[in-house]
Amino acid sequence: MKKKIKYCIDCGIEVSSISKGRCSKCAPKFYHGGKNNINWNGGKIKCSCAQCNKKLERNPSHIHDLNFCSKECWHDWMSENTKGDKRYNWKGGVHPLKGTIRRLRNYEQWRTGVFERDGYKCQECGETGYLHAHHIKTFDSILQEYGIDNLADAMEIK
Repeated sequence: MKKKIKYCIDCGIEVSSISKGRCSKCAPKFYHGGKNNINWNGGKIKCSCAQCNKKLERNPSHIHDLNFCSKECWHDWMSENTKGDKRYNWKGGVHPLKGTIRRLRNYEQWRTGVFERDGYKCQECGETGYLHAHHIKTFDSILQEYGIDNLADAMEIK
């Protein structure tokens, strides 16, 4: 039986024993790290932290548009740069004040009080089914009429 001849995938020389396709001369160049590796592309790249400007060295595969030296710097940067109109889902200053007010215990008491006062009947159309406590005026018009801009203002209204 004829012995199969094997060749190094890097230099092409005939070899008797082969380690993952490379001869004993080429294998160390590929498998060892650093400058001896045939995939070496220059080492670490200098960059700086996007938050504190601390000088950093990163492997090319770890370089991003924004680099940070620590989780703290990343959190600080996110806090400063992803709020208000810098936030990806910014809707022009619309805030959830109405939803916040509607989740308050005081709101439930006010709503129930309005229903009881009016005998669970709409004062404009006489409807008695599913009612809104602000059926006569919209919730937005009530907030605007009383100048309610924040939760503290809403809590002062009786």
